Amino acid sequence: MLHVEVLEHAGLVERSIGRGKVGRPLNRYKLVESSGDQLINSDSQLLQSLLEYLMETGNENLLNSFLEKRQKNRTI
Repeated sequence: MLHVEVLEHAGLVERSIGRGKVGRPLNRYKLVESSGDQLINSDSQLLQSLLEYLMETGNENLLNSFLEKRQKNRTI
């Protein structure tokens, strides 16, 4: 399961499907308003913008690679 899907399954982010220019539909993610209590962070808007940008520009693999590496480093 992708990290973004884990957040979605936990109810912390919502996914909407949009139309890209060519190819597969575009998945867009945003923080759920009620997730603020669990994800309090002064940089949350910046992180959400970065997440949206990576997803919109077809860099989902880059995002997932980063999150997987970060998770591995946290469990060592």
